[in-house]
Amino acid sequence: MGGSILTELIGSLTGDSISGLSQQLGVDENKTSKAIGLAVPLLLSALAKNTSNDKGAQSLANALNRDHDGSILNDITGHVQSGSLDDGLGILGHVLGGNQSKIEATLSEHTGLDAASITKLLAILAPVVLGMLGKQQKQESLDPTGLSALLGTESKQASQSTPDLLGLLGGLLSKGASDLLD
Repeated sequence: MGGSILTELIGSLTGDSISGLSQQLGVDENKTSKAIGLAVPLLLSALAKNTSNDKGAQSLANALNRDHDGSILNDITGHVQSGSLDDGLGILGHVLGGNQSKIEATLSEHTGLDAASITKLLAILAPVVLGMLGKQQKQESLDPTGLSALLGTESKQASQSTPDLLGLLGGLLSKGASDLLD
């Protein structure tokens, strides 16, 4: 692996992807970049929490095998500009569970984006994050335990990159999202 998923994802969301997201959200590119810098670590941390047990890890592995092979990474800009939210909203329901609205409100406070924009941002980013995980799972032949370990490492890196936000959200994330993607 040539670096972390977090670094690779943030690095792939530049230029036209940022412009497209900014247009979708109706905000400037600086706010969009800041929000991405918080949203991607949050999603990785939420996935790590969900895969900290065998059932959650198996559910994610199954979902990645079934629906997230990494092909979305071939045209991130196209995905972003399409504004398609259905897949992402379903993912968020599984990943964030009953804490979704509280997490969105906290992200809204830290980014200056309204809650509806945060929902849209997370829904657009969630399939990209899972696509990156699916790609890693294939490249490294990860079983559910390996996937959980990878996400644990990514979550630690995410905590280091955005300690304030993840500290605030950590309590919410630990209060039980539903089992991932069943």
